[in-house]
Order: sequence, then C-alpha cells, then structure tokens
Amino acid sequence: MVLTGSVAEQQYPWIFQLFVHDEYRLDSLADEVEAYARDEVRDSAYTRHWLAALRDHCADIARPGGLFHDDQVTGGPWQGNRRKIHACLFRRRSATQLLKGPDELGPIRDLPGLAELEPPRRARALEMADALSLFCTEGSLEAKLFN
Repeated sequence: MVLTGSVAEQQYPWIFQLFVHDEYRLDSLADEVEAYARDEVRDSAYTRHWLAALRDHCADIARPGGLFHDDQVTGGPWQGNRRKIHACLFRRRSATQLLKGPDELGPIRDLPGLAELEPPRRARALEMADALSLFCTEGSLEAKLFN
C-alpha cells in the first residue's frame, strides 16, 4: 500500500522485485553478538568462553545436512540458516526514454518510512535510488540491453 500510493503511475511503471536466498554460514551471527557485547565485558573469560560455544554451535547447525535429520516434524535436516531478502525498485524504459537526471528520483526519496530508517539503512536506500539513475543513463548497461 505504501508503494502504490507513493509513486505516481506513469507510462513505464515502477517494478518492485524481491530476491530471497538462504545463507548457511552463521559466522556473522556470532560476530554480531560479539560486537554487541559491552567493551568492559567483551574480553572477560566468561564472554570468550560463551562466544566460543556460540561459534561451535553455529558451525554445527550450519554444516551440510544439519545437526540431525528431523523425522518427526519437518522430515528434513534440522539446519540453521539466515534468510536474506533484497528488494529492488526499478523501471524498465526504452532506449529513447532515458532518465533526464536525478530529479526523476524525487518520488523515491520521499517514500513514507524512509525518514524513520536508521541512518545506515537510510543511506543505503538512497544509494540504491541514486544507482537507478546510473542504470538509466545513455551508454549504461540497461540502455544497451533494452536497445
């Protein structure tokens, strides 16, 4: 509902596409937990031991085939993963309908909810919006593909 009411309909409609993949390496999870620990306890013997146990656990549940085969509930391997979802908002245009400049990205920059994002995520979203103009300029990969 947010997207449909935020971007005006034009001849070449906006396309919102999701890409999903499962990441079976869980090293980053233990790294994130370690980074979350306060500085004064990060190097304590207890924290080091706990993080080592977490890393071992993550390695065990992420190994090929999982930790064990679940015959009772799923009928498959009991395995840990992180599902990653990537979103892409773009427009297909003909070679004669290239973006005139970053001003056409205005509706993206004003999407409701963008201001409420954490600064790193807001910056990434605006980076992606800026990247759209790169793909739609004369001589770009998209312009060559749709010629």
